[in-house]
Amino acid sequence: PMQPIECRAAALDGFFKAYAHITDVFALQECTSGMLERIMTVLGPAGFVGVHDNPKNQEQILFKNDRLKLLQQSGVRLPGADDGNHVTLARFSVDGVFFSLANTHLSWQGGSVDGSNERFEQMELVCDALKQLSSDCCKFVCGDLNDIYAPVKVAHENLGLLPTFTQLGKTSPHTLPTPSVDPTMEVDYFASKTYDWILCQGAKVLNTERIDYDLEGVYPSDHYPVSATCLI
Repeated sequence: PMQPIECRAAALDGFFKAYAHITDVFALQECTSGMLERIMTVLGPAGFVGVHDNPKNQEQILFKNDRLKLLQQSGVRLPGADDGNHVTLARFSVDGVFFSLANTHLSWQGGSVDGSNERFEQMELVCDALKQLSSDCCKFVCGDLNDIYAPVKVAHENLGLLPTFTQLGKTSPHTLPTPSVDPTMEVDYFASKTYDWILCQGAKVLNTERIDYDLEGVYPSDHYPVSATCLI
């Protein structure tokens, strides 16, 4: 129900060109192989490489190779995810400091046939996978959590993770939908909500924001990107 990739291609290119020079890590969800190939035509020359190359895993972590050293990586399919949701994990070092990052896309609320909330169990798996990856005190969980409560609560209780906006004393802004969609075409577009999060522990958040980027009225996605600048 949103603009197809063919209509958004120029906006995608423009977004990554605008932010590549000030970004160390992009965490992307539902990034198909075709979309990734296009994005890398912009980010590849800017020095970015990908963490995970499993074509079934669309949760991509792209990082600046001359800035970060990749130490470990893994990917896990989430339980109860009929739409192929995964979590991609990576451990990095930068300037002698270590941090771990999980990028995930949890199940959509509208996909729960019996009304259950799979995102509780899925976030527990994400937290367990992050614990198993390393004992680094600095941890991040990024992604489309498709929820405003359950997975955020689990991440906070299990790993002490807090939203970047919360750490600056702010309320997280809504991230869905952008003006790229017709709000009458999907129940999920009937109201604004916060689905996209950067949660962290052990890092000092210097700045965080929702990015409102469009190219002549065309947005790269039906979700707003979220960014954070952190000191680790």
